Amino acid sequence: MKTNRTMEMEKALYEYCKADCLGVYGCFEVAIGGGYGDERIDFITLNSKDEFRCYEIKSSKEDFDSNAKLSFTGDFNYLLIPDELKEKINESEKLKKLFLYGVGLLLYKGNGEIVPDNNHRAKKKSLTMAKRVELMHCMVRSLSRYCHCEFNWIFKDKDDLDEFISTVKNVAAYTARIKEREKICMLLYEYLPRIGVVPERAIEAIGHKLEEEDENNDTE
Repeated sequence: MKTNRTMEMEKALYEYCKADCLGVYGCFEVAIGGGYGDERIDFITLNSKDEFRCYEIKSSKEDFDSNAKLSFTGDFNYLLIPDELKEKINESEKLKKLFLYGVGLLLYKGNGEIVPDNNHRAKKKSLTMAKRVELMHCMVRSLSRYCHCEFNWIFKDKDDLDEFISTVKNVAAYTARIKEREKICMLLYEYLPRIGVVPERAIEAIGHKLEEEDENNDTE
């Protein structure tokens, strides 16, 4: 169960990474590995330069000291912690190993603000093409959950879906009928002058007749 602090940091990270802007694609809780995955990355982004950035979020010392695996498999990798936590874990061997691996440190200041620790910036890794393909596959697989949630939100039950499909069919039928009428009007406009009928008046009369038909159909 996520704490309120963790969810607050997730929101701040999403905005910090500009995952809501063009050219940056982000996904939370990305499962890495076959099947349902054997490890999870808190957040991954892929930008228009094909750079993967992996983020792990630790909102407390207990969270940081837990046995939960930290997954850093991107071109750039980051650990996001509350600003006040840095002093508590600064001498941790676990943190020192992460820095040796090239993991960058991000500090959450509160109120949606995240700043990088200038003393510990992320160092770029060399990813194989196979690893890039795997990360992209895992992102797509994990992103599918959002499609499922969106679908369930739009169509809360089968009646909503049936109504939607029925509406689409009705709109398509109405559009086809309008196009057919346009064809008839164009043919009349070309043909009527040949028999001495003013096309504008004839088409106007036909238009009134069609409007009456539509009104009758609406009241049935």
